[in-house]
Amino acid sequence: MRVLGVSAFDMDASVALVVDGEVAAAAAEERFTRQAHDPNLPRFAAEWALAHAGLRASQLDAVAFADDPGATFSRVLLASLHEGFPFGASSFAGALKPWLASRLWIRDGLSRLLDVHPDLVRCVPRARALAANAAIAAQVAAGSAGAPAVAVLVVDSAGAWPCTTLGRASFDDGRLVVEELESFAYPHSLGLLLTSFAVHAGFRARDEEADFLALAPFGDPLLAERVRRMLRAQPDGTYCLDPWYFRFSRLDARADAVPWTPAFVDLCGPPRDSRRSWPFEPAGRGGPVAPEDKRFADLAASLRLVLDAALAGLARRARLLAGADLLALGGGVFADPARVAALAHADSRPLAVPPDPGPGGAALGAAALCAGETGVPVRLCGAAVGRAWEAQRDLDALELVDPRYWQRFRRRGASPVGGLALRQQPVSPAVVAAALSGGAAVGWLLGRFGVEITP
Repeated sequence: MRVLGVSAFDMDASVALVVDGEVAAAAAEERFTRQAHDPNLPRFAAEWALAHAGLRASQLDAVAFADDPGATFSRVLLASLHEGFPFGASSFAGALKPWLASRLWIRDGLSRLLDVHPDLVRCVPRARALAANAAIAAQVAAGSAGAPAVAVLVVDSAGAWPCTTLGRASFDDGRLVVEELESFAYPHSLGLLLTSFAVHAGFRARDEEADFLALAPFGDPLLAERVRRMLRAQPDGTYCLDPWYFRFSRLDARADAVPWTPAFVDLCGPPRDSRRSWPFEPAGRGGPVAPEDKRFADLAASLRLVLDAALAGLARRARLLAGADLLALGGGVFADPARVAALAHADSRPLAVPPDPGPGGAALGAAALCAGETGVPVRLCGAAVGRAWEAQRDLDALELVDPRYWQRFRRRGASPVGGLALRQQPVSPAVVAAALSGGAAVGWLLGRFGVEITP
């Protein structure tokens, strides 16, 4: 059976091609368009995946889309109306425009894009797709012996109504079975909670949440009690958010919207200008830090403390409900390796994390669920399932790139970067170590690329 999984519209649009149980190819659209977190329908990634496997779209048995457009639209519609007229009029109009234009008609859109019959397009709820993607990683982690059952924890922003899902995955004669045991519905979203704090600190929504939490080492969790008023985690692992502080529906209308209420500002202070640079430097290199900048570092430290405790409680609850020690993680929150590391330190029991636990990895989960209907086990042998790096072609292209053009990709308000130059030199671990110790940023690409790797 040949199934093409597709994820799109939120961020990290991706495809995954499963042929007779083998993951033949998987890649994110951003690898072809060079647009970070490209959310558009993955046209170029799909073309490459089919060509790499030597297939035509007409040879596909199914196309699995990792979302249920009807359920997600109902959530967006009701959340937009919840603000009340006229306060929510702009959010209502902005949120509904992309849905009425294309997203509701995803079957027709994929049919036109791939030139396949609309009946071949199936929609898989996003939470189930993310859970299946995590379960496949757990199967790999368990080795050849496999695991009779796997606990699954999906912590996401929002697709349809479920934002956090606790489940159990099993492999019955190779067929992947995902069972939802408990869920926490919108607006109780830990992913959107993190996004709100990141936007409040001047970071981009659905892009730089991990950058916000990276401020935590420069601050102190002095505001933890204030964060606990918003995120109320219980000893049994359950939690809830206080909706008095948030207006998540605004993020459905515009990524740069203000997803908080005046009560949030009263508690955490005014938001930060996104055009200002951050003064924090490694220990021993930086000077004094302004109290206003220190406040956001304290907020990051406080949120990290409260969020990690809530995630640890959810992990314990997921293992208890599923009756399994091996825990598979999915959802955009776990795309940050630091959140996975915090869970690993909180509990010594084994964890399994897919190469891309976020929205991009949902494409593989959706394809696996459709392929599993035939009873053929889906096998993932590694994360390097993307296009191979063609060294000579890319090196030839670099010679035509003028570093001055890089300035157009600077974030608005950021200072120009001087002294940019391209230099080719032999690469070895010693060269990379020397560059890192000197404060340089290093990107090392070797062999086939794939989805983002989570250590």
